[in-house]
Amino acid sequence: MELIVAIVGALLGFIIWAAKKGIEKAIISAIGEIPKRMHDTKMEELKASNSLFIQKDQQVETRDLQVDNYYRSISGKTIEQLFSKWTDMVADVKKINKIKVDDINKMLKELMMYGSTESVHIGSVFMQISYRLQEDDYKNEYSDNPFLLMYVGAKLVASIKKDFTGYEVDPRDLLRMKINDIHTENKEILLSEAKERIDKICKDGF
Repeated sequence: MELIVAIVGALLGFIIWAAKKGIEKAIISAIGEIPKRMHDTKMEELKASNSLFIQKDQQVETRDLQVDNYYRSISGKTIEQLFSKWTDMVADVKKINKIKVDDINKMLKELMMYGSTESVHIGSVFMQISYRLQEDDYKNEYSDNPFLLMYVGAKLVASIKKDFTGYEVDPRDLLRMKINDIHTENKEILLSEAKERIDKICKDGF
Protein backbone atom coordinates (compact mmCIF):
# COMPACT_ATOMS: atom_id res chain seq x y z
CA MET A 1 0.00 0.00 0.00
CA GLU A 2 2.75 2.36 0.91
CA LEU A 3 4.39 1.55 -2.44
CA ILE A 4 1.22 2.48 -4.30
CA VAL A 5 0.92 5.76 -2.37
CA ALA A 6 4.55 6.55 -3.19
CA ILE A 7 4.02 5.81 -6.88
CA VAL A 8 0.85 7.91 -7.02
CA GLY A 9 2.64 10.71 -5.20
CA ALA A 10 5.51 10.54 -7.64
CA LEU A 11 3.14 10.63 -10.62
CA LEU A 12 1.29 13.62 -9.22
CA GLY A 13 4.57 15.38 -8.56
CA PHE A 14 5.69 14.72 -12.11
CA ILE A 15 2.38 15.94 -13.52
CA ILE A 16 2.53 19.11 -11.44
CA TRP A 17 6.17 19.68 -12.44
CA ALA A 18 5.32 19.14 -16.13
CA ALA A 19 2.33 21.45 -15.91
CA LYS A 20 4.46 24.09 -14.20
CA LYS A 21 7.13 23.83 -16.88
CA GLY A 22 4.47 23.98 -19.58
CA ILE A 23 2.97 27.13 -18.08
CA GLU A 24 6.40 28.73 -17.69
CA LYS A 25 7.23 27.88 -21.30
CA ALA A 26 3.91 29.24 -22.50
CA ILE A 27 4.43 32.47 -20.53
CA ILE A 28 8.01 32.88 -21.81
CA SER A 29 6.84 32.19 -25.35
CA ALA A 30 3.98 34.68 -25.03
CA ILE A 31 6.30 37.34 -23.60
CA GLY A 32 8.78 36.66 -26.39
CA GLU A 33 6.06 37.19 -28.96
CA ILE A 34 5.09 40.61 -27.63
CA PRO A 35 7.90 42.57 -29.37
CA LYS A 36 7.17 40.76 -32.64
CA ARG A 37 3.45 41.51 -32.39
CA MET A 38 4.18 45.14 -31.56
CA HIS A 39 6.55 45.32 -34.52
CA ASP A 40 3.96 43.74 -36.83
CA THR A 41 1.30 46.16 -35.58
CA LYS A 42 3.59 49.14 -36.15
CA MET A 43 4.42 47.88 -39.64
CA GLU A 44 0.73 47.60 -40.47
CA GLU A 45 0.14 51.12 -39.18
CA LEU A 46 3.06 52.44 -41.24
CA LYS A 47 1.81 50.64 -44.34
CA ALA A 48 -1.66 52.15 -43.86
CA SER A 49 -0.17 55.60 -43.27
CA ASN A 50 2.11 55.34 -46.31
CA SER A 51 -0.78 54.14 -48.44
CA LEU A 52 -2.84 57.16 -47.39
CA PHE A 53 0.10 59.49 -48.02
CA ILE A 54 0.66 58.00 -51.49
CA GLN A 55 -3.04 58.39 -52.31
CA LYS A 56 -3.00 62.04 -51.24
CA ASP A 57 0.21 62.63 -53.19
CA GLN A 58 -1.33 61.06 -56.28
CA GLN A 59 -4.41 63.23 -55.86
CA VAL A 60 -2.24 66.35 -55.70
CA GLU A 61 -0.30 65.26 -58.78
CA THR A 62 -3.55 64.60 -60.65
CA ARG A 63 -4.93 67.98 -59.67
CA ASP A 64 -1.71 69.76 -60.70
CA LEU A 65 -1.76 67.93 -64.03
CA GLN A 66 -5.36 68.98 -64.61
CA VAL A 67 -4.50 72.59 -63.79
CA ASP A 68 -1.48 72.44 -66.10
CA ASN A 69 -3.58 71.02 -68.92
CA TYR A 70 -6.15 73.75 -68.38
CA TYR A 71 -3.57 76.50 -68.69
CA ARG A 72 -2.08 74.88 -71.78
CA SER A 73 -5.54 74.74 -73.36
CA ILE A 74 -5.84 78.54 -73.20
CA SER A 75 -5.18 80.08 -76.59
CA GLY A 76 -1.77 81.58 -77.25
CA LYS A 77 -3.42 84.86 -78.21
CA THR A 78 -5.12 85.15 -74.80
CA ILE A 79 -1.85 84.50 -73.00
CA GLU A 80 0.02 86.98 -75.20
CA GLN A 81 -2.56 89.69 -74.53
CA LEU A 82 -2.44 89.06 -70.78
CA PHE A 83 1.36 89.32 -70.77
CA SER A 84 1.35 92.36 -73.02
CA LYS A 85 -1.11 94.41 -71.00
CA TRP A 86 0.61 93.90 -67.66
CA THR A 87 4.08 94.22 -69.17
CA ASP A 88 3.09 97.59 -70.64
CA MET A 89 2.06 98.61 -67.13
CA VAL A 90 5.50 97.70 -65.81
CA ALA A 91 7.22 99.55 -68.65
CA ASP A 92 5.31 102.73 -67.83
CA VAL A 93 3.47 102.70 -64.51
CA LYS A 94 2.09 106.16 -65.25
CA LYS A 95 -0.34 104.42 -67.58
CA ILE A 96 -2.29 103.27 -64.54
CA ASN A 97 -3.75 106.76 -64.30
CA LYS A 98 -4.59 106.88 -68.00
CA ILE A 99 -6.16 103.48 -68.56
CA LYS A 100 -9.92 103.48 -68.84
CA VAL A 101 -11.88 101.88 -66.03
CA ASP A 102 -13.34 99.27 -68.38
CA ASP A 103 -9.86 98.32 -69.62
CA ILE A 104 -8.36 97.92 -66.17
CA ASN A 105 -11.40 95.92 -65.05
CA LYS A 106 -10.89 93.59 -68.04
CA MET A 107 -7.22 93.16 -67.14
CA LEU A 108 -8.14 92.32 -63.56
CA LYS A 109 -10.82 89.88 -64.73
CA GLU A 110 -8.31 88.08 -66.98
CA LEU A 111 -5.83 87.94 -64.10
CA MET A 112 -8.50 86.42 -61.84
CA MET A 113 -9.43 83.88 -64.52
CA TYR A 114 -5.99 82.77 -65.66
CA GLY A 115 -3.58 83.72 -62.86
CA SER A 116 -2.46 81.45 -60.06
CA THR A 117 -3.26 82.19 -56.41
CA GLU A 118 0.15 83.88 -56.09
CA SER A 119 -0.38 86.05 -59.18
CA VAL A 120 -3.83 87.16 -58.06
CA HIS A 121 -2.43 88.03 -54.63
CA ILE A 122 0.40 90.10 -56.12
CA GLY A 123 -2.11 91.76 -58.45
CA SER A 124 -4.18 92.80 -55.43
CA VAL A 125 -1.07 94.35 -53.82
CA PHE A 126 -0.32 96.20 -57.08
CA MET A 127 -3.83 97.64 -57.24
CA GLN A 128 -3.91 98.56 -53.53
CA ILE A 129 -0.68 100.54 -53.85
CA SER A 130 -1.94 102.27 -57.01
CA TYR A 131 -5.17 103.20 -55.20
CA ARG A 132 -3.27 104.54 -52.20
CA LEU A 133 -0.98 106.62 -54.39
CA GLN A 134 -4.08 108.51 -55.50
CA GLU A 135 -5.32 109.17 -51.96
CA ASP A 136 -3.93 112.06 -49.95
CA ASP A 137 -3.95 110.05 -46.71
CA TYR A 138 -1.59 107.43 -48.17
CA LYS A 139 0.18 109.24 -51.01
CA ASN A 140 3.26 110.28 -49.04
CA GLU A 141 3.66 106.82 -47.54
CA TYR A 142 3.91 105.13 -50.94
CA SER A 143 5.41 107.86 -53.13
CA ASP A 144 8.72 108.11 -51.30
CA ASN A 145 10.18 105.34 -53.50
CA PRO A 146 9.54 105.60 -57.27
CA PHE A 147 10.34 101.89 -57.72
CA LEU A 148 7.65 100.67 -55.33
CA LEU A 149 4.82 100.32 -57.85
CA MET A 150 7.21 99.39 -60.65
CA TYR A 151 8.69 96.52 -58.65
CA VAL A 152 5.35 95.02 -57.61
CA GLY A 153 4.25 95.28 -61.26
CA ALA A 154 7.41 93.47 -62.37
CA LYS A 155 6.82 90.89 -59.62
CA LEU A 156 3.33 90.32 -61.02
CA VAL A 157 4.61 89.86 -64.59
CA ALA A 158 7.27 87.44 -63.33
CA SER A 159 4.59 85.45 -61.49
CA ILE A 160 2.33 85.31 -64.57
CA LYS A 161 5.29 84.15 -66.63
CA LYS A 162 5.89 81.33 -64.16
CA ASP A 163 2.18 80.38 -64.31
CA PHE A 164 2.27 79.79 -68.05
CA THR A 165 5.86 78.77 -68.78
CA GLY A 166 7.23 77.37 -65.52
CA TYR A 167 10.25 79.68 -65.83
CA GLU A 168 11.18 81.95 -62.95
CA VAL A 169 12.71 85.38 -63.52
CA ASP A 170 13.88 88.03 -61.09
CA PRO A 171 11.50 91.03 -61.22
CA ARG A 172 14.53 93.30 -60.94
CA ASP A 173 15.87 91.91 -64.22
CA LEU A 174 12.64 92.93 -65.93
CA LEU A 175 13.12 96.47 -64.67
CA ARG A 176 16.79 96.48 -65.64
CA MET A 177 15.71 95.73 -69.20
CA LYS A 178 13.64 98.94 -69.29
CA ILE A 179 15.57 101.41 -67.13
CA ASN A 180 18.91 102.31 -68.68
CA ASP A 181 20.43 104.07 -65.67
CA ILE A 182 19.26 101.69 -62.96
CA HIS A 183 22.88 100.66 -62.39
CA THR A 184 23.59 103.94 -60.60
CA GLU A 185 24.13 103.50 -56.88
CA ASN A 186 21.11 105.53 -55.72
CA LYS A 187 18.63 103.66 -57.96
CA GLU A 188 20.00 100.24 -57.05
CA ILE A 189 19.50 101.13 -53.39
CA LEU A 190 15.94 102.32 -54.06
CA LEU A 191 15.23 99.13 -56.04
CA SER A 192 16.55 96.94 -53.21
CA GLU A 193 14.43 98.84 -50.70
CA ALA A 194 11.36 98.50 -52.92
CA LYS A 195 11.95 94.74 -53.24
CA GLU A 196 12.28 94.30 -49.47
CA ARG A 197 9.18 96.37 -48.77
CA ILE A 198 6.97 94.75 -51.43
CA ASP A 199 8.06 91.22 -50.52
CA LYS A 200 7.14 91.94 -46.90
CA ILE A 201 3.71 93.34 -47.89
CA CYS A 202 3.04 90.31 -50.10
CA LYS A 203 3.93 88.01 -47.22
CA ASP A 204 2.47 89.83 -44.19
CA GLY A 205 -0.04 92.27 -45.69
CA PHE A 206 -0.26 96.03 -45.37
